[in-house]
Amino acid sequence: MNNNRPVTPATQFHACSISKFATSLLALRFVERGLLDLDEDVNNRLRTWKISDHEWTWRKKVTLRSLLCHQAGIIDPEESFPVYHSAQGNPSMLDILTGRTSIAPSPSRFGMSH
Repeated sequence: MNNNRPVTPATQFHACSISKFATSLLALRFVERGLLDLDEDVNNRLRTWKISDHEWTWRKKVTLRSLLCHQAGIIDPEESFPVYHSAQGNPSMLDILTGRTSIAPSPSRFGMSH
């Protein structure tokens, strides 16, 4: 989109996938310090939301390692995560995961990925 507005130090950009890189670095620092385990079932650490048991998680639990390398099987709901506008407010992660927002109108699902 070209709107001919100059970029300034106050210009805001969508984080998009760069947040994955930053999150991975932080998570690996916690692993390095012994605060997190790459192969622990993430449900052991989740507090306000849990990955529900189903046919995929019975065979293989979701771990930090599988999340960081995009092998956890998270399936974004169709038509979710359009361009976000700050006027929409700041939904909580719980609201996003459970499908209670305009940017993610359906709950996140999990399927097996290899």
